Amino acid sequence: MESVLYVFYVAMAVYGWVVWSHGGQNEPDLPVIAWPSKLHLVAVAVIVMMSAASGWLLSNNSNAAYPYIDSMTTFSAIWATFLVARKVFENWWYWLLIDAVSIVIYWTRGLELTALLFVGYVLLIPIGMAQWMRSRRARAVATL
Repeated sequence: MESVLYVFYVAMAVYGWVVWSHGGQNEPDLPVIAWPSKLHLVAVAVIVMMSAASGWLLSNNSNAAYPYIDSMTTFSAIWATFLVARKVFENWWYWLLIDAVSIVIYWTRGLELTALLFVGYVLLIPIGMAQWMRSRRARAVATL
């Protein structure tokens, strides 16, 4: 399944590149946007339901160490990747939670170097958030 996830990431990278390079309506590049909280609540509810089903299947049919948590981080990462491709600001909050949980998962499995990689990801999140916020503010000022 991890291989399928990486194929998804490659496909989303191509999709994101196309979307970002063709911009929004009458714009040369895609602007950073925010989506309503209700939409995120629905997305989280769907992620929880899918993770519960997947976690149950994994716990009963595999030797997965953390089937429910692994499922939650996987489905959350799929959603967060889509948000990145659409340049939705809230993706950073999803990644913060996903990466923080991943640090614990990898560390407890004895994969310290992978856990440290995710520490690096967590440290990059504020930088990405700041850059996207600057971009959003600059675009708002430019449209006034």
